[in-house]
Amino acid sequence: MNPSAGRLLPVFLVFVLGSLWGLHFSLIKICSESDLPPPLITVMTTLGVSVVYVGVAIARGRYPRFARAPLSFYALCALLGYVLPIFIELFVARHMAAGLLTLIVSTTPIFTLGIALVSKTEAVSPKRMLGVAVGAVAAAMILLPRTLGASAAILEWVLLAFLVPVSFGIFHNYVARAWPKGLDTWQVGAGQMTMALAMMLPLYIGFSDPLTPDFGNWRDVHWAIAAMIVFAVIEVYLYFTIIRIAGAVVVSLSNFVTIAAGVVWGMLIFNEQPGWWDWVCVAILMLSLALVIEFRRRGEALGEVGGD
Repeated sequence: MNPSAGRLLPVFLVFVLGSLWGLHFSLIKICSESDLPPPLITVMTTLGVSVVYVGVAIARGRYPRFARAPLSFYALCALLGYVLPIFIELFVARHMAAGLLTLIVSTTPIFTLGIALVSKTEAVSPKRMLGVAVGAVAAAMILLPRTLGASAAILEWVLLAFLVPVSFGIFHNYVARAWPKGLDTWQVGAGQMTMALAMMLPLYIGFSDPLTPDFGNWRDVHWAIAAMIVFAVIEVYLYFTIIRIAGAVVVSLSNFVTIAAGVVWGMLIFNEQPGWWDWVCVAILMLSLALVIEFRRRGEALGEVGGD
């Protein structure tokens, strides 16, 4: 691969991943306005993504390893990066504005950087610290004007919501440190999603209504669920690819891109009209990416194997 192209690849992938995460919030809004319960939507999405990853594993003839160490890795990835954040978001979303929850989740790079510094997962230069700080300021500039009217009564829910970026920060650093040797992105993705489904089904069966999706009358919510499945397959693959080639801090920056992408998706789907201030903040977010993105030396990609 051309060296300059290799350097641009993580930047491009961060933009794509952040854009898809930004679309996720719009799809969730469509689903939340339907009569389908959130747990059902979550289980259906997880099931769909798991089926795709298992199908890819079968087609490739390269399956997730099910020894003790990889199983522990899949389980922690599923818990920290999928199950715990989703359930916390579902639990707190009804108590706060969507913009406030987005702002809280967008602090993930700050927690990722802090944990990387403490755990020494990867080198954190002053330039990277400055970049994360610039991104955090831009995120606040976009979302604080939308959330200043939030009631003080939701403080306890805000504190609970901060468990989401903390969980993601631990997740990013854990994956960067503990990637099972010899496994590729598709294998790890299949292992994580299968484990996530195994965790969520008992919770759903125990605490929700029976799994009775009705697709006889295909509606917007069904299209949204189908889109979430397709995009989640891509997101999981992109996430593990970025963290392998660029590290935990870089992949977490997709959360900053998510905010900018959310503005654009809001325009396209809900006809929202962002002002010039929003575009200034988006430009600052791009500056933060330029400051933070650094690259692993050749041959340093996590779990480097062929056929990925």
